[in-house]
Amino acid sequence: MPTLASYPPDLAFWREFRGKAWSNVEYSFDADWNSHTTMVRGTEGFFAQVRSFARSVDFAVDFIWSVGRFVNAVAPDSYLLRADWRGSDTDALSLYCRFPQVPDEGSFARALAWAWPMRWTGPSPYLIAAALNTDGPRGLGFRVDRHNQQRVALYFAVGRFAGDSDAAAALDRVTIAVGLPSDVADSIRSDLHDLSASGVVGVIGVDPGHTAVAAGGLKLNPVNVPVDRAMRFLISKGADSHRVGEIREIAQSLRAASLSYLGIRYGESGFAGWRAYMSVVPRWSPSPGMPRVIADDSPISTLRLPHY
Repeated sequence: MPTLASYPPDLAFWREFRGKAWSNVEYSFDADWNSHTTMVRGTEGFFAQVRSFARSVDFAVDFIWSVGRFVNAVAPDSYLLRADWRGSDTDALSLYCRFPQVPDEGSFARALAWAWPMRWTGPSPYLIAAALNTDGPRGLGFRVDRHNQQRVALYFAVGRFAGDSDAAAALDRVTIAVGLPSDVADSIRSDLHDLSASGVVGVIGVDPGHTAVAAGGLKLNPVNVPVDRAMRFLISKGADSHRVGEIREIAQSLRAASLSYLGIRYGESGFAGWRAYMSVVPRWSPSPGMPRVIADDSPISTLRLPHY
């Protein structure tokens, strides 16, 4: 009987995760016309499936060894696996892991040491946490690409992040804490106002940097953004109109009035990138050919980053 290692990665992914995908699978799209991602959720025992699938991905061997050591030591209670695709080829793998409890500084350092040689590069996670009025990172994102470049990102649970004075002050503080110019906070505030009347973000991600005083960027995920509003926003940020039209057509084909969430990223020069996410529940469809996106005021659990 053939093993998953003998299958091309796209077929191996669906063979391994077809059960989970039937319950909920998330697709995402960015400015690159030739790429998309698929993401599935897991809990206890999920990493065994990740390891099995990864046998089909040539560049993931060392990555899986390192992340496996972290998983064995920490026993995360929630996971997301994201596969980045270029046609049927895997461009990158990302595994998001949620800590069972938010770790203190010492526990965090010991946990991440298990993932060697991957490490956090950037400002202290606990300086960032203090700026956000949280106890520490809720989770980590481990990523490897086809060039075997590996990195670690931090995720913090924040709930609402716009529309009141406490949130506004936290945004100012965290922008400074990650080493970004202070006017970036104003850009984020303006963009969140344009995208989400509720101001709900849920999670803030911090990308690794090259020094101990500056991160690579801030990532936010305003939820349930109406498709029309999201597409207007992307056009205002200089996105290619034809690509935006293509993503709109994908949303229409999935009968989505809203995106599950819109990922927006900020760097030293302000707005630095975007990704549109659509979470699909095939088992709720009248037929496999008629999927629908679940995104409304009180949605079922989407595959938004699990660190909240």
